[in-house]
Amino acid sequence: MVALSARASRGRARTDGGGEDVAAFWESLDGGVTWAELPEMPALSRELAQAPVAVACGASGCLFGDVATRVGWGGQAEGAPPRAPEPPPRAQPAVRTPIVCETLPSSKWTRVDNVDSSGLGLPDADELLRGRSVWSLLTRAPSGAIDVVSAMLPESGAGEARVVTRSLLPAVPAGLGGARVATNLTAQMEGYAAARLRIPGGAAKPGAPMRNVEVAWENWLDGTSGRGVIPDAGPFELGDVKPAPDAARKAPPGARPPPGQRRAPAPPPEDFYDPALLSVSLRGIFLRPHSGSAHSELTFFYEPPAKLQRFDFPSWPASGLHGSLDVRADAVLADGQPVGVGMVRQASNGPVTAMLLAHRPAPAPSAGAPTPPGPGPAWAIDAVTVAPPAGRDRLVHTDWTYAGTSIGVTTLVADPGHASAWALFQPFRKDGTLGPARPLPTPFDLGDAPRPCSAAERAATARHEAPLFLGSEALFPGTRHPVVVTDAAGPSGAPEVMVLLTASTVLHGTPSAPCVAGWDARAIGRAPLSAILPGDLAQSWLFRAAAGSSGATGTAIELRRMACRFEPGAKVPEAVWSEPALDGSPRPDR
Repeated sequence: MVALSARASRGRARTDGGGEDVAAFWESLDGGVTWAELPEMPALSRELAQAPVAVACGASGCLFGDVATRVGWGGQAEGAPPRAPEPPPRAQPAVRTPIVCETLPSSKWTRVDNVDSSGLGLPDADELLRGRSVWSLLTRAPSGAIDVVSAMLPESGAGEARVVTRSLLPAVPAGLGGARVATNLTAQMEGYAAARLRIPGGAAKPGAPMRNVEVAWENWLDGTSGRGVIPDAGPFELGDVKPAPDAARKAPPGARPPPGQRRAPAPPPEDFYDPALLSVSLRGIFLRPHSGSAHSELTFFYEPPAKLQRFDFPSWPASGLHGSLDVRADAVLADGQPVGVGMVRQASNGPVTAMLLAHRPAPAPSAGAPTPPGPGPAWAIDAVTVAPPAGRDRLVHTDWTYAGTSIGVTTLVADPGHASAWALFQPFRKDGTLGPARPLPTPFDLGDAPRPCSAAERAATARHEAPLFLGSEALFPGTRHPVVVTDAAGPSGAPEVMVLLTASTVLHGTPSAPCVAGWDARAIGRAPLSAILPGDLAQSWLFRAAAGSSGATGTAIELRRMACRFEPGAKVPEAVWSEPALDGSPRPDR
């Protein structure tokens, strides 16, 4: 059987060879005057054995049956199937200049009990070099007292830090009778925030008045802290308070009774207070006192000594052009005016790529008394893109930070496979816009032994916390420093060597003139050990989980000073090479 098809002066013919496995093909380029036999094409033969024999030709080639295609003219052979491209060579593990440390003989391990943490309680880059605070911890005693422990630099911002303890909220007073207490305590980009209220009668009944809400905060970045009271926060709403289980109110195991008493006192009844917003800002703190489920717009901004602004929070749109919006609400004081901020995520677990900014004229504050309630002028809401969408080779991270006395948003875009990244800072402005973008450095801009930031650089330029990981993805592979710590008097009396790797980096300056405020470092493996390494490595700190933590002491850690330095010739311990985020330049000689 012969099948024939042609277009203009070109055509192809095919004949079935009966029981033969391979069909024969001819091609004509002159309207059928002459024909040339084509090379064998097994792939076409297999397809045509199972498909109709209709043939259709065009200028680009012929279609045989339903699925087999022959592209081109001139009798080219089918050839070997294309080979998959060779994968790029895998980058070899690499590290930057090792850091060598020794614990100071004059420094002993110092224990801190009741660290408020869901994990080990060890400080990391979130608590690193914020203003004059080298690191900080939050403690929460069974009495309800909330304190902040921090290593504070001198007023000059340089030199040896001194560990101090500051009270955020005092202990809950005894003799409350049937009253209960509800508290909210959160870590903030600036430091810490707390809110506490007393619940008369022991139950937060909807409609009952919510009065005398205590607020307190620590803002390391602008150097302020404060404590105040909101006299009247409106009536309780459903969901404002989540009662704690009764088991949580019993005296912790190991608690010792005071002299003359047979039993240790139970901690004060303390429930969870769940306001829609508790956010530190410049010179003060925002509070939306009612739960997000209550849909109350009532909002306060407290600024010491007793300035209280009261206003209704903006309502965000629930949907956009492409469906529902995932908006996380916050607020900022920009140029003395409150600005509502709605952070829009690319997906439920994706980065923030856009913001909704709401502004309006701020009500004039009244010294010593709250501003009379009222809806005030309407909010004007504008949308702004702050980051490109994340992609297969592009990791995106957005955050907030300070640059001098301005609060703004940072945008970090990294391409780890090509060892490239860029970052920007844009300050919030009172008219609901973002100021001009300022470029920020990233760890890829640093050298092997980067210079430390001066106090002036930290005060004048944006603090950029560059995380090492975004989920399970490494943003800056090949930029970690091995950290080898020697404790001259280990537990057995012999010197003990501990190995860590730097993780996240806090930077200041510009891409062309970057500097390091510090790193956090994590022990290799799962050892409960970490370090805070300021840019001035001689002023470093070592932390470990304390032995003997119990319900009476809560999470407990120990800390110690150490002196560190870059040591280019130091041997990198073999265990380092099994750690993640080391892909980079070729592995150095070991």
